[in-house]
Amino acid sequence: MIINKTFEEIPLNQFVNCIKVDKYFMITQKDFDAICTLIERIHAEVIIEFGVQQGNTATAILDTFSYIREYIGIDVEKDYEPLCIFQKKEIPLDAGCFAKKDNRFRLIVKPRGTFDLTFRDMPVADFIFVDGDHSLQGIVHDTVLALATVKNDGIVCWHDYQNLSVVRETLKILSEKYCFNINIINDSNIAYSVVDFSNDKFKNLILSSNT
Repeated sequence: MIINKTFEEIPLNQFVNCIKVDKYFMITQKDFDAICTLIERIHAEVIIEFGVQQGNTATAILDTFSYIREYIGIDVEKDYEPLCIFQKKEIPLDAGCFAKKDNRFRLIVKPRGTFDLTFRDMPVADFIFVDGDHSLQGIVHDTVLALATVKNDGIVCWHDYQNLSVVRETLKILSEKYCFNINIINDSNIAYSVVDFSNDKFKNLILSSNT
């Protein structure tokens, strides 16, 4: 079932011990609350993050939800040259370092990050947070990979939807071509889609990613 609700319509703080993220030096509180609300709505137990960096977001999410069984963080090797020059400063020297203390966290580092992965390299996920390569090629690849990896009725969530036009325009084109919904959470940089495998055009997207 597709969720078509804005941030204001989704009740917040339905989960225990929602934390303040200022000490984590990462996404905004509004973005974090939006992500947590989506995680709680589907009681996500297996989460994957594309672009984990030092693991700040992963740590905040793991600290919030005790029922998470597995959290996989994916990033590139430290000498990677990103397609978007402005992301050079985002390449972590020690990927996932803040989250490694939690035994539910598993790190995957590849020379080109998600470009070196297929859905076969990861478990079926309840929730995938896409916040990695912001080039056109990266957004297309990560979106297809995420939609192929998440379970039916699972959620794919994208960061930087409002503040990066390339994210908005690329997702608009993909969603129109393959008929999946993009839902915007007001006053945040979060957009999301609930996967529906009954959609034939969406099935074609998934099949194309498996070849």
